Amino acid sequence: MDYSIIVPTNARPYCLERLLRSLWQVPLPRTVIVGNSTPDTAPAWVHEWYRSICDDPIVQVLPLTPNRGPAGARRDLMALCETPYLLFLDDDFVLTPKSAELFRPLVNKQADIVGGVWLQDKPSEYGTLIGEQQARAIPLDDIAAPAVRTVPAGFTYSFSAEEAAPRLVIKSTISCPVTLDTLICVDDLIPNIALHREVLDKIAFDERFLYFFEWYDFFMQARTAGLRCATATGAKFVHMPEPYVCLTAPHLRPREEDRQRFFEKWGLIPLISGES
Repeated sequence: MDYSIIVPTNARPYCLERLLRSLWQVPLPRTVIVGNSTPDTAPAWVHEWYRSICDDPIVQVLPLTPNRGPAGARRDLMALCETPYLLFLDDDFVLTPKSAELFRPLVNKQADIVGGVWLQDKPSEYGTLIGEQQARAIPLDDIAAPAVRTVPAGFTYSFSAEEAAPRLVIKSTISCPVTLDTLICVDDLIPNIALHREVLDKIAFDERFLYFFEWYDFFMQARTAGLRCATATGAKFVHMPEPYVCLTAPHLRPREEDRQRFFEKWGLIPLISGES
């Protein structure tokens, strides 16, 4: 399988190291393209940690503008990718022996964009910051898959019948037993995805979205372009969110601003509060 892994990272070298240590569980990619947007004001031990873990022949590091948004970061990294397939991951993922199942539906042309499922047993806590002592206490080896029974497999959209904007929309979560191994067609995937690079000739990450809603926008583009999105429920990834060392996009770019920008761009009104 000739593919590259694209990973934006910022002020979490312990997460990136954990991800890189898990590479042996899947067929090795040609390259892992890492975009590091950690600001210069981060403590010296953070920068030194990044230097120590990125000294690997298959790891290519691109220094990014400090606190570059993830949409812009992915666009920068894609420009360096020469492989026919791409796997997009955040730095707080861990690969499992099942992660490579993501590529099977792509090779069989069953879908244009394929996502996997997250195994996660703790809440995502990004509001606090972490110090060196706490960072070095994070276990990086022998990560066991959490014992979860069900997992989100993606999302579907239900639009109002009226064609004129703004349209009403409900976003529904699709969940499945963790033991399920099938392909589920959805509108919006859990954002650990694989695709053929030709898909990026039709849609692109919108840099106007600075925090997570770049994914919502990406899949709305895919839906509009008629691309087929599906979740390979047998493709398992462990999601282990950790706090950052210093202020980054989740802190500096309020979620509500991106949320409003998303609804204005697509002419939508959510029927219920939140992002669901």
